[in-house]
Amino acid sequence: MFGATATMLALGGYVLLLFSLALWVENKSPRAQALSRSPLVYSLSFGVYCTSWTFYGSVGMAASSGILIYVTYLGPTLAAFFWPVLLPRMIRLKNMLHSTSIADFISARYGKSPVVAALAAILALLGVAPYLALQLRSVISSFSIVAGPGLTTVGGLLSPAVVLCMILFTLLFGLRRLDPTERHPGMMAVVAAESAVKLVALTGVGLFVVFGVNDGFADLFARAGASGRLPPTLPEGAEGYVRWTSFLILSVSAALFLPRQFHVAVVENSSVGHVRMVTWFFPLYLFCITLFVLPIAAQGLLSGLPRGMADTYVLRLPMLHGRKGLTLLVFLGGFSAAAGMIMVSSVTLATMTVNHLLLPLADMASPLRFLRRRLLWVRRLAAAGIIILAGWYESRVGEAFMLADMGIVSFAAVLQFAPALLLGLFWRNAGRVGAIWGLGGGLLTWLYTMIVPALVRSGRLPGGILEHGPFGVSGLRPEALFGLADMDWVSHAVFWSLAVNVGLFVAGSIFFRQNGQDRRAADIFCASGKDRGATFDSHLEKNIDFGQKCHVLAGLLRVYFPEAEAAAMVDRRAAALGLAGPGSMTVLELADLHQAVEAELAGAVGAAAASQALPVSQVFTPRQREELSEAYGRLLSELRLSPEELVARIDFHRERERLMRDYSRELEARVEERTRDLAAKAGELATANERLCELDRMKSAFLSSVSHELRTPLTSIMGFARLVARDYYKTFAPLAGQDAEVLKKARRAMENMEIIRVEAARLTQLVDDVLDLTRIEDGRMVWRDTPLPPLELATEAALALKPRLQENPALSLRLDVPGDMPPVMADRERMLQVLGNLLDNAVKFSRAGEIVLGARAMPEGGVGFFVSDQGPGVPKADRERIFEEFHQKDRSGDPRDKPRGTGLGLSICKSVAARYGGRIWVTERPGGGSVFWVWLPPGVVVWEA
Repeated sequence: MFGATATMLALGGYVLLLFSLALWVENKSPRAQALSRSPLVYSLSFGVYCTSWTFYGSVGMAASSGILIYVTYLGPTLAAFFWPVLLPRMIRLKNMLHSTSIADFISARYGKSPVVAALAAILALLGVAPYLALQLRSVISSFSIVAGPGLTTVGGLLSPAVVLCMILFTLLFGLRRLDPTERHPGMMAVVAAESAVKLVALTGVGLFVVFGVNDGFADLFARAGASGRLPPTLPEGAEGYVRWTSFLILSVSAALFLPRQFHVAVVENSSVGHVRMVTWFFPLYLFCITLFVLPIAAQGLLSGLPRGMADTYVLRLPMLHGRKGLTLLVFLGGFSAAAGMIMVSSVTLATMTVNHLLLPLADMASPLRFLRRRLLWVRRLAAAGIIILAGWYESRVGEAFMLADMGIVSFAAVLQFAPALLLGLFWRNAGRVGAIWGLGGGLLTWLYTMIVPALVRSGRLPGGILEHGPFGVSGLRPEALFGLADMDWVSHAVFWSLAVNVGLFVAGSIFFRQNGQDRRAADIFCASGKDRGATFDSHLEKNIDFGQKCHVLAGLLRVYFPEAEAAAMVDRRAAALGLAGPGSMTVLELADLHQAVEAELAGAVGAAAASQALPVSQVFTPRQREELSEAYGRLLSELRLSPEELVARIDFHRERERLMRDYSRELEARVEERTRDLAAKAGELATANERLCELDRMKSAFLSSVSHELRTPLTSIMGFARLVARDYYKTFAPLAGQDAEVLKKARRAMENMEIIRVEAARLTQLVDDVLDLTRIEDGRMVWRDTPLPPLELATEAALALKPRLQENPALSLRLDVPGDMPPVMADRERMLQVLGNLLDNAVKFSRAGEIVLGARAMPEGGVGFFVSDQGPGVPKADRERIFEEFHQKDRSGDPRDKPRGTGLGLSICKSVAARYGGRIWVTERPGGGSVFWVWLPPGVVVWEA
């Protein structure tokens, strides 16, 4: 209808959108984190139950078996009533034990038995392979139909191409990294989106069939009834009801025990609270997605489509009526149904295969031990191999079944998990031998009653086995075992596999006693969940070397991880327990550390492999094991708790710690986003700061240039003024004689000339101050540091002030510098400039009184120079501002009464002091006035050897 190219382009665009969604969810932003942890995404991910069997095969089954198809969805609805009891307990146990799959979870119940784990992994692998084959067949069939007859030229390559596409899809979304927690938020977001797409697509077809082609449900079923093509309704006779019961049992167990369902329900769960929503949401989802299954089947039969093509009615009906958009939506919905199941199932099966089959094999065969250091790549290869195996099954065996039949084969396989798991949760005496016998017997019975008939029908085994039994023993016929020939093949397989499984499980548990490890696991799994709130202080001696035990644990982890990564894992777990640094710890703290490291390793390799990698015998000495046993005995005695109640209490606190860790991770994600925002703001501020610095450099360069240009004419003005005054007194003054009028004008001219000279000198001082300040700020000032005795500096500064003091006889200067003060390493000119500026300010602001120039050794170290005066003082509000550039203070409170000056003197003093790591400040002088201090740190003081 569309052609192969257009179909592939549409599919590629859809996959690209899903990949973008996965990347966004995994970028760990708060919004993405909130979405991935939302109960809606968790509930929608349960829609992975509805595979292509639901999307295509349920219509095919409805066409042949009528409303029997609804039993497979009634089962999960009934199972959901028990989820508030089952799921929270399973989720808490998963969080405690870091279980990564259903095989890992079951093996943890039976003392982390590698045999139990291997049997469960084999059962899942063989049982789900037909289900994967079902998905591959649906994609191949739907692509062939949508692409049209032009595909025949490359039809032989279609099946390998679909297998390759599914491998890439699985690696892209599910196995991009090795996550120790085995949670994949990006993958779950994709599964949730696919669940929504297939619901919309199937509902769209149903609405089109019921209200577009017909005038409603009544019209459709009336036409189908009148034509005699209405699908069967109720079962006929006892055999029909037995078949219904079998389908109900299969669907109830599949809702939770299918590896993909266990993965999304338990392993991927981020909060136990989400169970409340999924308990009602999933049954509602099943109701909506199956509402139109029977009408679509009826319409397909009414349209004259062969009953053998009923699996494709969903796709063919829109095509039959020329609805291209709806056809494309249905194709993408069917792809979503298949791809979601293949992705999640392949990830879980690859995890089980690697953790419970390949890694134990690598431990036994030394040439394979390199696999332990390449877990991610081994999982990827395992996932690819599993999909290829499913492709082989589809091409070799799958033609013997319709889509729905292939799904039932897988449902019957996972039913074998039910006794070991459910009885293990509630029956304390359930034992390891019983689990091994039950799983093994159920697996063999399922293979014999379901897979052998399929191989016979596909021509892989002789046909006489079904008719006469192997070796002619009719009582061993696979579909009439021990003469039970009145059941359909599904009920027959369910009855015998479940009977053998439960019988052997109970027998093995009764006749073989549990060992210590099995009893401890039973205590954990069968705990009531109560918390007594008791406390315990073991009073144990810290007599175990913490560093040595960390080294031992890291050494054991190096089997799977590089040395640095192994040590980091142990340190991380120790820090989480509050154990860090050199020192000692108690035997209980060692037990906590050993269990925490084992739990983290279990997240990567499974509980069974982790338990074998970290054996107690290599972590605890015999004396430490004895001490640990005594400590636990005292613990039970002091708390007056049963082992079950103790386990429940520990479980409660571990769940609380897990919730705190989840909240901590969410906070870290928020902090990370805020950090990125702050980094962006910091970048903007840095850019602005660089611009401001550049402007400041330009300002300094401008001031320097202007100052140089001003200084030259000012120097000339001062020089010429002195020359004019000298020439006047030598040449023109004698010519005036005794003429009073001429003498008066001559004196006025000389006074004006002196004003020119004084103002030019003041402007020159201003220019010099500006030049000095810009040189200091730009770092262009040349500093010639030499040892300077404070008394010598003060004396020289006082001599320079003497002419100013002669102008105001009411002022006096006193030096107060001890003669034994050590020299300071500083620039003489700059220090004299600092003291001179302070003394000059004191003269300007003091009308009478004593000015004191002194120096002291400061309590915090270093040398402090001070200048005190008896002027008006500095208000507290101005004591910081007076050191700013061009800031001047008035002398009497009148803004017009400002002294003459540049307003740069104190700013220069501050810059010089800062150059040597010192500072300048002003305080109030007792009795009135100010005291200016300049402190130079101990680093510039020169102490004699």
